[in-house]
Amino acid sequence: MMHEIYIPLSSISGSVAILKKHLENTIPPEQRLASDAYESCRRIEETSTMLLKIVRSLTQMEKDETPEAFVLTSIGDIVRNALELTRVMFIKSGVQLYFEQSQTLEFPIECRPHEIVQVLLNLLKNGVEAVDGLEEKWVRLEIKKVGIYIYFRVIDSGRGVEKSIRSDIFEPFFTTKTQKVNGIGLYLSRRIVEAHNGELTLEEDTKNTSFVMRLPILQSRKR
Repeated sequence: MMHEIYIPLSSISGSVAILKKHLENTIPPEQRLASDAYESCRRIEETSTMLLKIVRSLTQMEKDETPEAFVLTSIGDIVRNALELTRVMFIKSGVQLYFEQSQTLEFPIECRPHEIVQVLLNLLKNGVEAVDGLEEKWVRLEIKKVGIYIYFRVIDSGRGVEKSIRSDIFEPFFTTKTQKVNGIGLYLSRRIVEAHNGELTLEEDTKNTSFVMRLPILQSRKR
């Protein structure tokens, strides 16, 4: 499955790189920031490069290959990438996104950045799909540091996950007609988080639907 995604994505990445190079040869450096075409190419190139990394990572998980090394990266960069990739989705769906900037974004975290971006993408996408059809439609992203951990919380305006299916939502390919829950997305997300020595859980005693990802700021060198 990942192979079928990787090939066309590689083609897109290569094509936009050629187009960006052409624009660099025709647009003076001081005018590039004002060029919509150049800026669009730059953003597509950055996004496709990150998506290629995500696909490679998922392929490694499927084959149980040795994962990439953890690297120190800014929490802010991870969040900005996730929000940029979901920006159009929120606009088209009419769902309001709430996110408050905080000093936590300035902290570095040791992780595989593109994998954590993928988890946030899955959680935000699930939130948007879960509130489809509701009168009140919003998703809120909260991030805070507690001790040696960073907590990412994605809350939506839905009324929570039914008790009868809470134990199943992290199973692969789990689906339900009454509630929109992306089983494969949650399954892979939990695997990614656990590979980072963290936890991904559904908060059960909350008014709205809330998923929490807890990650250690630094990874143990023994792992």
